[in-house]
Formats: sequence, structure tokens, C-alpha cells
Amino acid sequence: MSIDRDMKITVPATSANIGPGFDSVGVAVSKYLTIAGAVKTPITVKVPIGMTVEDVVNLAGGALIQEPAYIMGGPMTGYVVNGYDTITKTTNAILVLPKTH
Repeated sequence: MSIDRDMKITVPATSANIGPGFDSVGVAVSKYLTIAGAVKTPITVKVPIGMTVEDVVNLAGGALIQEPAYIMGGPMTGYVVNGYDTITKTTNAILVLPKTH
């Protein structure tokens, strides 16, 4: 059973002024994160949420090793992700290390 309903969202103009990286309803659409480890140029960049890990690593000049392991987060509490995984609102860093590390 399908129910069609109209919805109207009214957003005060001041909510669009939360700051750069937020859309008109205050949702983060981009964020800063650090790319470090075995990359050509370790950097901190502003990227859109939803960008793939591999694309973000390429912004740092790419991985310097053949089979990299990507760690999302810091060295103590980070977790291994794949190159096709995406940046989320909680991503703060991508570490690139050898898989054998």
C-alpha cells in the first residue's frame, strides 16, 4: 500500500549561515581529514562526505606501496577499511600502511 503525501520544509535563512560545509538544514556535507602514512604528500584536506577512501588517498599523491592497508581513524582506535569505502561524518583520518604491518 502506497501513501502519497506532500511535505514542506521551511528553513530560516540564518540556518544556512552555520558555516561552510553545511547545507541549508545544518547537515554536514564535507569535512576536514588528514591523510598520512605511506603517501607521497601527507596532507589535511576538505573532502565531501561520501568520497571513497582511495580517491582521498589520491589527493595526497597516492599510496607509495603496492598493496596498502587503509586505516580509518587513528593508530590506536582506527579500523581497516577498503579503498571503495566512503568518508563519513565521523572520519577524521586515513592512515596508509603496508598490509603486513
